[in-house]
Amino acid sequence: MAAFELPVEHVDVLVVGGGPVGLITAYQLARNLPRSAHRIKIIEQYPKSSQDNYGRAITLFPRSSEMLDQLGLADSLAQQCFACRETVNYDKHGNEVEGRGWAFMQNMKDTKWDFALVLRQKYQEEVFRKALAREGVQLDAPYTLVGIEIIEGVEVGGHRVLATIEHGETKAKSLVKCRYLVGTDGGRSFVRRSMNIPFDGSSSEDKWVRVDGVIETDLPKPRTYCAIESPTHGNVLWAALDRGATRIGFAFTAKRQKAYEVFDEEAAVKEAIASVKPFSLKFKQVDWWTIYVVGQRIARSFFVNDCIFLAGDACHTHSSGAAQGMNTGMHDAVNLGWKLSLVLQGLANPDLLRSYEAERLPNVQRLINYDKDISRLMTMQLPEGWTGDPNADPNEILGVVMAEAATFSSGLGIYYEADSYLNLVQSSGVASVQPGQRAPDVTLQKPATFEATRLQVETPNTATFYIALFAGEVSRTKLALSAFTVSTLSLAWLHDSHVPISCLSIFAGPGGPSAYETLDESCRGNVYVYHTDNGHFIEGDSETVTFEKTLSVPWTSQIKSFFLHPQIDAVHTVKFPTHITLLRLPFENIKDPVALQEFLKDVTKDWQPLLLEGNQTSATGRLHCSREKRSILLETPAECTPYHYLSISSIAGNPYRWQGVYAYDEKIGTQDWHKSLKEGVWDCFKPQSTVEPLPFDAFACLTRDIISGYIRAVTNEALNIMSEIEDIEHSFQTGSHRGLSTLLHRLNEFNHTIRFLRLWNQIKFSIEVARWANDVLRPSRYTLLQFGLLNLAQSLEQYHPDRLKESIAELRQHIIDVAAEERQARDERRHNREDDRQKREEELREMREKGRREQEVERQRREHDRHMRADAQQEKDDLRAIREEMLLAQSIRIAEETQRDSRAMRGIAWVTIAFLPATFVSSFFGMNFFNGIAGNVPFDEASRNVWLFFVVAVPISGIVLFAFYFWDKQEMKKDELRLRVVEEVATTVQDETRTAQSAGEFL
Repeated sequence: MAAFELPVEHVDVLVVGGGPVGLITAYQLARNLPRSAHRIKIIEQYPKSSQDNYGRAITLFPRSSEMLDQLGLADSLAQQCFACRETVNYDKHGNEVEGRGWAFMQNMKDTKWDFALVLRQKYQEEVFRKALAREGVQLDAPYTLVGIEIIEGVEVGGHRVLATIEHGETKAKSLVKCRYLVGTDGGRSFVRRSMNIPFDGSSSEDKWVRVDGVIETDLPKPRTYCAIESPTHGNVLWAALDRGATRIGFAFTAKRQKAYEVFDEEAAVKEAIASVKPFSLKFKQVDWWTIYVVGQRIARSFFVNDCIFLAGDACHTHSSGAAQGMNTGMHDAVNLGWKLSLVLQGLANPDLLRSYEAERLPNVQRLINYDKDISRLMTMQLPEGWTGDPNADPNEILGVVMAEAATFSSGLGIYYEADSYLNLVQSSGVASVQPGQRAPDVTLQKPATFEATRLQVETPNTATFYIALFAGEVSRTKLALSAFTVSTLSLAWLHDSHVPISCLSIFAGPGGPSAYETLDESCRGNVYVYHTDNGHFIEGDSETVTFEKTLSVPWTSQIKSFFLHPQIDAVHTVKFPTHITLLRLPFENIKDPVALQEFLKDVTKDWQPLLLEGNQTSATGRLHCSREKRSILLETPAECTPYHYLSISSIAGNPYRWQGVYAYDEKIGTQDWHKSLKEGVWDCFKPQSTVEPLPFDAFACLTRDIISGYIRAVTNEALNIMSEIEDIEHSFQTGSHRGLSTLLHRLNEFNHTIRFLRLWNQIKFSIEVARWANDVLRPSRYTLLQFGLLNLAQSLEQYHPDRLKESIAELRQHIIDVAAEERQARDERRHNREDDRQKREEELREMREKGRREQEVERQRREHDRHMRADAQQEKDDLRAIREEMLLAQSIRIAEETQRDSRAMRGIAWVTIAFLPATFVSSFFGMNFFNGIAGNVPFDEASRNVWLFFVVAVPISGIVLFAFYFWDKQEMKKDELRLRVVEEVATTVQDETRTAQSAGEFL
């Protein structure tokens, strides 16, 4: 049949591959798109009934579980899974070692899914297929993709992909025209090869083996995720599975492969038993086993021709060492699913699809880099390019690498780069919230019922954007919420029901009987109450922020920074990172709106942003300046009281105006606070003068206090870091630690934490502030104020993160060196013990050898005596044998002569027996004949008598002859039997004699 004659089917998306990644991709599309307007088709090359019943991928880490939870699938998996929260690591002697292997799994926090969800792929796919069927899409199998063609002249987004598929049994072909094609067809992807996409990477000579089954063992903690440091099989995986099964995984090096011509299930079980020594292992039932080549490969592109996607193993393959294969594929599918759903509905520009590769490829590359090291370390090889101790223990290094990759492995630390072109604006300045990061899954309460729920439950993945309004305590933010509501009224897209945007409002405090009454008309979407004990939200005491001229704003004490935008032209445009707040003016002296507007402009007109090095701004403050005017907005950390925000403007180095923001407890009045502030300023000058300070002097002292307080807070943060390092060093020096590997684990976690701190930005900001203050405070009568600030700020340079990291690196190297020394000492002690043992064994061997030689001499003497006796006995036996042979020969001769005599006598007897009847008949006949001639007896009567004799005598003679014949036969057999017995006896005696002679000669 010609190609144009083949049946043609039109669909929106063709998914090639019915594994977990393909099923999740198809499920999202079927769930998000209207059935009446869109068609999704998914094909699978193999019928599921013929595929492995068990085996393959098993583990979902927390982030993957969260994603599936937002798709409504995780609960079904949890019903069947083994929830693994405990891990253990054993060394080669069977001793438990902390801080290695899978230890990071015990620190997966801040999520409902704080465990490894272990469920074999067979059962996961069943859940996904049933969910897909409920959305009206069936998996078509067995169908194989045999051709792909891009139709020229069809615009992007049209049915420009022509796929040829073939039924696996009937071999019937058909055509599918689709707008987009997603290749999830595994590591040997036909889609990838058809599109000529390079698959960069390499494979090793080593292979890995996995065996699933029901077992018996003496392992202390068999129902855990366990690692066994085997000297022969690398870092062995022991994973508790669903339904009481267990997986054993180990490295099968090229050296061990040479021992097998054929590697079958029996060989796999044998190697599995050997891999877990010193623990015992017995398989009661083997469910599945496999052997595969280890390698790392990544496709050069995940999206080609504006219509072909690759996902899962089709675009990246690696070892199962970190258990990331299916997890990474899930992330691919979820990332692609919502974007493709929006584009197909016309709700997003097709250019959005390019972000799939831009976001996924860097994270996959990170995984490949980690896996290269992990896979080598699990086979007891040091990573490529290793520059450390060449004798380092790969198991210790593996623990360090897996600890560094902990948040990546769990998925909770995976993020997309903040400079992605999807981000239209930069971060607002809140250090803990960055674009591309995972939103925390916090506990909320529904209004009225106070039923507990979670943020991720209320924001399911339906290809919808969510706007979350964090309202704080409504009693303090109601005005700001009202202003926000008013400002959003003009946003038509926010109120369009066709736009995929949902809103929810979250506020603190008791829920009350009515959310509407609590928030008036300020609430957006559904309303929820967050718990005050939830660490992801901030709640402060009721305080007031006061500007000069009594400008005030409700605020939260833990807000870390705020800024006034240069384009401010109205009160409600003031922006806070965590709250949208409305400034209010409680003073009543200003009634004129024009004057009020001028006042606000006067407050804000001089503020211009100054970007610090690397286009980064401090997490706790900002420095602002302009070409002709300089100003600074300074915030003291929360632990510095009173709480100050200070803006100082200057021209030509001379300050001309300053505005302060003062935080104070409501129990203390404004006048009292200013009075205490003034007294503090006065105390500041008393050591030098009793003159009442000028306003500028008060300003200078206040500035110094605020800046020094900020610098001290930064110093304290740096000291806390140093204290942690010193604590680790102290534990190391005093030996109070639980193991060097534990210290290395702490150092790596701490080093990872430092990466996300903004300490260096804070230090640079402190130095900038101190330098500025050095110039600004010069007109003050008390110039000593400026020098202390600059010295204090410059002292912070010793806490540069690079220096901290150097300290950590030095300490880590010191620990590694000590560990190496300890290992060398242990090796020396082991070598000494080995030498002593060998020496003792040598002495014992010499003593045993000497005793053996003496025993050999004694044995040879006894052997010689025995040979002499044996020779004498042999001579006797020879003589006896000769005599017995002579006697046997004589016996044979006599037996033969007896047989001849017997035969002769029987011959004579035969003649005699035969002759006597004949003689008697002849005699009788003759007498009667001659008597008849003589006339004494008539001849006829004589004849009658003769025949009467024959009738009587002849049968009797025949019987006698017949009986004698059988008697003669029996006698002949007896003679032959006697002769044969005599000959056999003679032969047996001769054989025994020869055997005895041979044995004697051998002995």
